[in-house]
Amino acid sequence: MTPIHYPGETELNLLKRFCSNVTLAAVLGISLFPSGCGKAVLTADDVAYMPGCPTLFVAQLDEETPLGIRNAREGEAIAFYLDGTRVGQAATDEEGRAQLVRKVTAPSNARTWTTKARVGRRELKVDRPIHRWEPDRVILAVDIDHTVSQTDYADLLTDGLDTESQPHAGAMESLARLQKDYQLLYITARPRILLEKTRAWLRHNGFPDAPLITARSVGAMWEQAEIKRRMLSRRREIWPNLLIGIGDKEADVKAYGKNGMLSVILAPDETPIDGPDTRNVVLLPDWPAIQSFFNEHAQMLRDSRRLSAQLERGWHDNDPT
Repeated sequence: MTPIHYPGETELNLLKRFCSNVTLAAVLGISLFPSGCGKAVLTADDVAYMPGCPTLFVAQLDEETPLGIRNAREGEAIAFYLDGTRVGQAATDEEGRAQLVRKVTAPSNARTWTTKARVGRRELKVDRPIHRWEPDRVILAVDIDHTVSQTDYADLLTDGLDTESQPHAGAMESLARLQKDYQLLYITARPRILLEKTRAWLRHNGFPDAPLITARSVGAMWEQAEIKRRMLSRRREIWPNLLIGIGDKEADVKAYGKNGMLSVILAPDETPIDGPDTRNVVLLPDWPAIQSFFNEHAQMLRDSRRLSAQLERGWHDNDPT
């Protein structure tokens, strides 16, 4: 198979830009400060609830260091509640993350779920939204940096709302239309410390409300493809209809491709980058073209069974109209 070339920055260049305003000491701060010396911080992902299907609950427990980097707290008990009823408990792993999969029933009026942790004498509690998904709808994963956001890393890493990063033209409008037919999931290799800032940027710029998943730490920038692959793999086990991903670089193609997904890649120029297997890769120059692609192939892309079968053969092996 002849490889195609598509634009996008190398992971090394992305890392350099991402860390341009972070001192070496701050990056190394993860290991410079021992556990137990900082304020504990509990964060939680939004829940995607599908009737009759398992539900994934995810929370993370860290502690702040003097340099602003967060250390993971391993082996801590995290409790999960839905509509006031305890669903279960899980211990945090070496990355401070606790995950629980349960088949639950969410009352029709339930809008949030709760996670709790006790650190010393403090009880930490976080409420996050419940997104009600339909089991037969295709799920669409969407990358953030250079896919929906023309990211200004300097402003991203400062305090306060990121106002310098501008949305890609047509991204918000296209995703608003796509959300009518697909279930959206934002995915990024940004570290967990930027979770709330990323949520705020998406809200501020009018993007559709949808769950957002992040990497654990800045170190994920070294291996975006593998980190994203793992993030998606766990969810593909629970959500078999997670079949399409939109991104902008080789790391996205690898992450989506290794999970058997269709890669729709924003390719505004022709910077050559050697890519992996390209049977299920579609390159498009801008968001209006992405919207046109989804419109043109709507009958196939909205049908999870037909789309899965087509991806087994290869999107380009037969005419998928």
